Amino acid sequence: MKGRTLYIVLGAVAVVIAAVVLFLVFSGALQPKSSSQTVSEQPNTQAIPTRTPKDIGLTMQARPDMKAVMFTISKTSGLQSVDYELTYTAEGNQNRGIIGTIVIKPEDSTVTSKYLDLGTCSSGVCKFDKGVKKVNLQLAVTKTDGTKFQVNDSLSLQ
Repeated sequence: MKGRTLYIVLGAVAVVIAAVVLFLVFSGALQPKSSSQTVSEQPNTQAIPTRTPKDIGLTMQARPDMKAVMFTISKTSGLQSVDYELTYTAEGNQNRGIIGTIVIKPEDSTVTSKYLDLGTCSSGVCKFDKGVKKVNLQLAVTKTDGTKFQVNDSLSLQ
């Protein structure tokens, strides 16, 4: 009699547990939690508009030895600052990059970056990357009224 009662109790407990699990699964309580924001639920942000290099008078120039590049912006009226990212691929398919900011003063009619070395330098000794064929420049420009836009350009080093 004890054995039979034990089987009945265990069977009843198993049925209750199965019912609870089924309830939780179908109610969504056991579904994996998604992050509070998915890609389609991003906060209300606007894409940064893109302008052409010509719009800001952007030119790029390689140093004669092709181991550094610089850029010039000749239409600075109404511009406050420029964040830049120069990217390239070196020998061995190694992605490299250089970032920086140029603050534009109201009296600046033209701004030019320093030469941006395509490699690493420490204590005046530089090790330049090999096999660089092209550099890409992305600028995030902030105007004096606080609005922003971006400009993209590239320079072939072949």
